Amino acid sequence: MGQGEALAEIQVGPELIKETAPVTILRTQEHEGHLALLFSAEGNAPVSAQITFSGVLVAGRSPREEGIRIDVPLVDGLPGGPDVAVTELHASLGPRSLTYYEHVHGQLVPYHPRGILLPNRCPRSGFKFTATFSFLDGSHTSARSRVACPERRLPSA
Repeated sequence: MGQGEALAEIQVGPELIKETAPVTILRTQEHEGHLALLFSAEGNAPVSAQITFSGVLVAGRSPREEGIRIDVPLVDGLPGGPDVAVTELHASLGPRSLTYYEHVHGQLVPYHPRGILLPNRCPRSGFKFTATFSFLDGSHTSARSRVACPERRLPSA
């Protein structure tokens, strides 16, 4: 379904160690009527670890307000140390060249992921994105971002 990169941080003594890991996103069985995703991130240095977590595409109030709910589990750090914190996730869904095949009524049927729908025209202020995070202690926070519209390409002569 896509690919990306995750950034994780772990406290080792007085030092905060940061590591990036490639992320592969696969489609999995639907969950409660939603398209389900499986994220797999594998870090190699300084800590060798593989993290697998789930997500679902969820509908918004309108067809143009789709979102993603991602459940990132606790990741054990070094023995006796704090857990690893996944602090960033950058990902792209539905590359144009990607084709999945699934069995439907005994036949292999091609499936082209559509990614997340965006408006046909870029809003004047750019695309707005919001993420909401829930933590084990019951606290919540959110982050907002805005992605500028792509530059218009002039027709070549």
